[in-house]
Amino acid sequence: MIRPANFGFNQETAASNAFQHAPERPTATPATHDGAQIQTLALREFDRLAGSLERSGVAVIVAEDTREPEK
Repeated sequence: MIRPANFGFNQETAASNAFQHAPERPTATPATHDGAQIQTLALREFDRLAGSLERSGVAVIVAEDTREPEK
């Protein structure tokens, strides 16, 4: 698994990826997150998934991503 270093919206792939949505304009609602918060949440989710797989007996190899070039 590759631990994402630059998680976020990608305009190029959004048209063919139903899971991507352009970020909304920041508002006062708690559900809105900025880029740094989204990255933190993505890493937290990644780490939980890797841990869950390992606890289930799956051998997990984690490679660290690089910020550049963006992927």
